[in-house]
Amino acid sequence: MNPTFEGLRQVIFEPEERVWIGETPPDLHDRSRTLQSVAVLNSKGWFEETTLPLNPGLVSIIGKKGMGKSALNELIAYAGRGWTDEPGSFIARARASLKGATVVLKWCDGRTSSADINAKGPPEGTEEVRYLSQKFVERLCADPRGDSDLVKEIEAVVFNHLDPSETLNASNFADLRDKKTATVRNEQKRLVSEIKRLHREIDEAFKKQLGLAGRRARREELLRGAAALVEQAPSLESAAEEEAAQRLSEEHKALGQAIATQAGFKDQLLRIADVQQRIRTFQAEMNRFSSTLLADLREIGVSEIELDWFVPSFPGDVETPLVQRLNDFKRRIVELEGDEVEPLPLTIRAHRNRVKELSDAIMADDAKRARFTEIQAALANTDQELHRIDVEIASIEGPEAERLDEMRKQRRAVYVEYFETLKQEQRLLAELYRPLQEQFVTHEEEKKVQFHIRWLIDVDAWLGRGMHLFDQRKSLPCSFEQMKEAVQNHLLPGWSGGSPSELKEGLDHFLKPFPQKGEGIQEILRSNYSPTDFFDWVYSVDHISLAYGLSYQGTSLENLSPGTKGIVLLMLYLAMDAEDRRPLLIDQPDENLDNESICSLLAAYFRTAKVRRQILLITHNPNLVVNTDAEQIVVAECVKDEHGSPKFTYLSGAIEDSHVDGARKTACRILEGGEDAFIRRERRYALRRADI
Repeated sequence: MNPTFEGLRQVIFEPEERVWIGETPPDLHDRSRTLQSVAVLNSKGWFEETTLPLNPGLVSIIGKKGMGKSALNELIAYAGRGWTDEPGSFIARARASLKGATVVLKWCDGRTSSADINAKGPPEGTEEVRYLSQKFVERLCADPRGDSDLVKEIEAVVFNHLDPSETLNASNFADLRDKKTATVRNEQKRLVSEIKRLHREIDEAFKKQLGLAGRRARREELLRGAAALVEQAPSLESAAEEEAAQRLSEEHKALGQAIATQAGFKDQLLRIADVQQRIRTFQAEMNRFSSTLLADLREIGVSEIELDWFVPSFPGDVETPLVQRLNDFKRRIVELEGDEVEPLPLTIRAHRNRVKELSDAIMADDAKRARFTEIQAALANTDQELHRIDVEIASIEGPEAERLDEMRKQRRAVYVEYFETLKQEQRLLAELYRPLQEQFVTHEEEKKVQFHIRWLIDVDAWLGRGMHLFDQRKSLPCSFEQMKEAVQNHLLPGWSGGSPSELKEGLDHFLKPFPQKGEGIQEILRSNYSPTDFFDWVYSVDHISLAYGLSYQGTSLENLSPGTKGIVLLMLYLAMDAEDRRPLLIDQPDENLDNESICSLLAAYFRTAKVRRQILLITHNPNLVVNTDAEQIVVAECVKDEHGSPKFTYLSGAIEDSHVDGARKTACRILEGGEDAFIRRERRYALRRADI
């Protein structure tokens, strides 16, 4: 205050703000981060060669348009390394004329910092002031996007508020978010890959199920063919021929069984080769996993001796047993084939030789013998194929069917698990914004600022992809409108973070019109799509994501008006960014705000924040001068000479300075409604108008 009667009287009105009884008054300002004065030297007459003292509390800079208010804040920000080169700014427009001028800042700890105006851009160095230019705030608040610079700026404030022990050595909020959610997002990618893998395996198993009807039809065809062959066989004329025919039939069956056994051995060779390849692939994956894991373990201090415990490996030699089985099957294949010259009994060559001998001896008539032998060979081949089909049918109806059902259950479980990871990600994001919620609990207005997470679900895009699969010329199980209604009623509750049971029941309801296991789906799809494509679509998750951010009075930040966005931004800077003690330079925050917002909310924040950090506030609004109880008012004025060059001057005084040319009277003349604002202020203390 000024050492006048008016200043003394104000002490009586606001003792809690202006009186301290004790040895020394409390000072929460960091003297090394509080400006004592500013001066502009060698400005070619643009600025007075005087030093402007600055109060450590709230300094309100007022003046008509074009009087140099923003110029003062910009020059301070420039010398304090907080200015950014914005088109249309004062320095950008005046740089050529002010080249060579020096801005000198003196700090309350006696230190001095300065910067010369030049054409190379802002000076480099540590940012000693925080500058919120009008264009900067307007640009942030005018962007309608949810991922705008405003969100990034808010996240930066939240990040700076975090205890250093909670930042995980991240350089910014985005890095911290990525670190916090890396594990869960990697798990999400794995689950999506797992669903796709299951789709492929289900498709292969399902195709076998679809082949059951064909196999059964083939079996009936073989039986009919065998019966026809028996009827076509030449009649046997003696008991010797019948005995030989019986032995020939048995030999054909034995030959068929030997060939089938050998084929089984050869199939085992292929299986062993597949197992060996899968082991090699898995070992390569383990090696990649180990190299990444070991690097992380070394960083957290695990000893070299203990590192071996973390290296995954097979507990024994997995190659030798496979090689032994491989060699064993190769040996058995050769043994079963038999020697070319003297094959052992029960070998394939022995059976073939025996078949030839019996065929030659069965009938005297060459034509009848040839026909009989041909039919017998055909019947043997039929028996062999029937045996193979019976084995396949038993496998498909038994283990393969069970495996298919299990894979379908597993697919459903993995799908549900993916949504559980989204809930986990939601909890992690909420934890990141926890400091914001904990800070904003003092005023009722603060409680209107909330962190929110929304589940964004693009139903139309998902349905559009699905409808593209169907052949619209065919009769579909349900229409697009019915599908959309089913999504809204049954899938959305589960998709939006519902319980696993809601998700499962929703899928069942949605799939009810369609063949549950895929039969018949191909008939309603376009020719270039398969049932796998259908289930790829049903179980896709790329249309579901989490959107997070702030809301004010229940409205998302991106949907707020520019003025309301400005309120939220200033609330964050003034209330939450408590650890930042640098001077805060704000240029006309009231541009898009109404008087009610200023009186009810921002004024209280400025009064609280100025106790711990210096604020230089440019404003046209008298309420931000009066209701914030500004410790200093700086009135900017400008006159131009005959050449059009400006000369900026700055009158400084206290809010109680009521002299004719004092800061208070000048403020009343400049600020629209300024006198009324001062009157309302005085009425709080029951003063008469004449006292003002």
